[in-house]
Amino acid sequence: MEWLNSIWESITKWVSANSDDWLARLGTAGLNLVKGIVIIVIGFWLTAIIVGILRKALRRTKTEKGAAGFICSFVTYLLKLIVIISVIGTLGVNITSLLTALGAAGITLGLALQDSLSNFASGVLILFNHPFRVGDFIEAEGMSGTVQRIELMYTVLLTPDNKEIVFPNSKLTSDKLVNYTAQSGRRMDMTFRVALDSDVELVKRCLADACEASSFVDRSIPPVFGINSFTADAIVFELRPWIDANKYWDAFYEMQELVLERFRAAGITIPATRVQIIDKP
Repeated sequence: MEWLNSIWESITKWVSANSDDWLARLGTAGLNLVKGIVIIVIGFWLTAIIVGILRKALRRTKTEKGAAGFICSFVTYLLKLIVIISVIGTLGVNITSLLTALGAAGITLGLALQDSLSNFASGVLILFNHPFRVGDFIEAEGMSGTVQRIELMYTVLLTPDNKEIVFPNSKLTSDKLVNYTAQSGRRMDMTFRVALDSDVELVKRCLADACEASSFVDRSIPPVFGINSFTADAIVFELRPWIDANKYWDAFYEMQELVLERFRAAGITIPATRVQIIDKP
């Protein structure tokens, strides 16, 4: 057992010789840890204050809501990153080597997260080029809705039946997109079928009267109407009034009712669509 005693004596001598240095290092590490905690608390608190002031300033300057939210989110992440790097430096880590390592890791991570970076870049383009804004009614990839939020990576639409659609921002900048409310006015195209023996001038008067009676039709732009085509049992009339882009469906349903009322009052008949049934053997 002499070799155990020898090892124990060696350990005892090393602890005795380095105890002061070890305690000093422990004390320094503890102090740095306390400093780091204080920096995080104060840094995050100041970040919240700065972002709050920035948000109020953007609101006063009437900055578009989507852009304001994007800027505030970006500044929040940036300031918190600065605080975290400061804390790491306080703990004794070499910041220069850390940033070098983060840069190399960032290149690798960037290659792995190309889609996310593409969505981020597309979000910046959306917010500063304004192909649409919060509150616009848009259509993309066969789906449509009102823009609710424009985030760093995605945009949220609310459909007329109250469903949320989340679009990656890159999809909204690379594919075709229709903005129905980018302009204040919009033309509404409607078709009506009447019997072949109907009085054409009477039908036109009915359509004109319906436009006059509507509370949504823009009377500064004369509506266009006339015969569009013929079928075996009907004349197809087309009506094109201009309306407020944000009142499309209100105008559509009202015009349907107004035209039907005037057709009935004038004795204009609407031919029924005949469905041919073929018996299968």
